[in-house]
Amino acid sequence: MRQRYSVPRPVCARPVFVFLLIVMFGCILSGCSIGDDVEPEQLDTKEMPDIVFSNFAREEVENGKVVFTAKAEKAERYQDRGILVVTKMQFEMRGRDSGKPIAKGDADKAIYHEDSGDIEFQDYVQIRVLDEDASFEGKQLRYKAASETIEGAMEDPVIAKVGKDLFFYGSGFFADLQAEAFSFRNGVQGTLFQE
Repeated sequence: MRQRYSVPRPVCARPVFVFLLIVMFGCILSGCSIGDDVEPEQLDTKEMPDIVFSNFAREEVENGKVVFTAKAEKAERYQDRGILVVTKMQFEMRGRDSGKPIAKGDADKAIYHEDSGDIEFQDYVQIRVLDEDASFEGKQLRYKAASETIEGAMEDPVIAKVGKDLFFYGSGFFADLQAEAFSFRNGVQGTLFQE
């Protein structure tokens, strides 16, 4: 796998998250185990990043084809804490065989934990899965790499849409990507149209 960067290699986003989200929207609805709410990473405003990048860009290439791209207004690396904070990010996942876009997304803020591969999205995130005509958006989501799960806070609503047939809105979003299932743990409502 060959990668091209406009910044040094240690500062990178994890494209696995987007790929796992694609799997999630191709699955059926079912309940999942309820976990504890996770508090988002809090940054000390007095702490200075080790390095700051403006107009951050990353491109991942496999077998001569671009499979992932990300652009951001700014990226800050905190080496001692092992995190990369990315602001105003746009990303795109492409098919490994076709090279065509399969998912796109936007995030106001993402905190990537280098040691665990976990990613915290804060303020706003939207993922659009193009071939499934699916999307979800929320204020705060956390991807846990070890368990391959995505969680939203109990009080933060998430909107999940698939085409014109499925629309759900609820809090306490939880997705188990290995089980290919997602659920809401609190106050869900929605619509399913069947012809």
